[in-house]
Amino acid sequence: MARRVWTGGAVATLVVAALLAYGAAALLPMRAVASSSPAASAGAGSLGDGAVGVARLELAGLDATVWYPADSAAEGHAEWYPLTMRMDPSMPTLALGTARGIAIEDAAWSPDLEDAPLVLVSPGFALAPDAYSWLTEQWAASGSVVVSVDHGEYLDPSRLWEATVLRPQQLAEVLDEVEAMAGAGGAWEGRVDVSDVTAAGNSYGGYAVQALGGARIDIAAFATRCADARATGHDGAFLCDALEPRIGDMAALAGLHDVPAGLWPSVADSRIGAVVSLAGDSYLFGDAGLATLDVPVLAVGGTADADTPLDWGGELTAASAAGSVLLEVVEDGAHMDFVNVADAAPVWATWLPAGLAPSAGDGLTPSQAATLAALAEWEGSTS
Repeated sequence: MARRVWTGGAVATLVVAALLAYGAAALLPMRAVASSSPAASAGAGSLGDGAVGVARLELAGLDATVWYPADSAAEGHAEWYPLTMRMDPSMPTLALGTARGIAIEDAAWSPDLEDAPLVLVSPGFALAPDAYSWLTEQWAASGSVVVSVDHGEYLDPSRLWEATVLRPQQLAEVLDEVEAMAGAGGAWEGRVDVSDVTAAGNSYGGYAVQALGGARIDIAAFATRCADARATGHDGAFLCDALEPRIGDMAALAGLHDVPAGLWPSVADSRIGAVVSLAGDSYLFGDAGLATLDVPVLAVGGTADADTPLDWGGELTAASAAGSVLLEVVEDGAHMDFVNVADAAPVWATWLPAGLAPSAGDGLTPSQAATLAALAEWEGSTS
């Protein structure tokens, strides 16, 4: 395990504040903040400098966004990405801001693209693929094809148990469709290599890609962790409150007759060759469950993260995963630091608690800069 410390600048408890802010959204305008140009955004910790295209499609019944190396002669306007969060099925999607990118919508693919690396991305709970364009565009600029899916969730922690079971299944089904598209006669024939995929995720997406990489749920270890958390007032206790009452429902949804006394059955996908977990949840696996995660892992987390505390996320993965792990620790890094910095945001967004509101201003957050720098090193060492 390697650990480096970077210096830089509870979802459950934020829902009421977010709903109050939502009520003000219709009354107050958008405001511009210090805006970074696409070139400046791409240059800070850049992974590559190639042209990038972006397209929207449906995969395995889910809305998906694809970033890909584009023809260098492609013309068009750089994409603006909304940062959205779904609060409740009865309410319109909440827009927290917008961020400018470098990708051109539906640009022609690079004519030289052949067997490009594939990156599969799982966003944070109730977030959409556009929230991570600072990273997905950079992967595409370096020559990878990036597929990110919208899991269709709402900001309701009581539904985390469903996401625990469904997310890895959904990602595997998306991979099946991409593999078919990349095969003989498919729309992406010859363009993408689906035999050695990097799976990346933020927050609960980090949980999902670790499961897909081989980590296994260990409810007994989770129960012990939760008992300790409640006794000590640990920040992670709210996650226990959301999941423990639904363990039986999780097992049923997973097709199990009973809750396993030990490790749950593996949902690993042999096509996953590496995992990137950004403030990813690891507490459901425990030491024994992470010992079956035997692919290379890059884990990034912040010391100020109360939604996925570092010792329940990256530090736990680094201590127990069987494969090689590079752990990046960002001093004062917060949970929302991994979503886009907003170039424009509604005035009411300034009223949101820090754990829910996106960063606004110029350039990348320290957590984002640390991630890009670590990726440049880590991908070289794992290729």
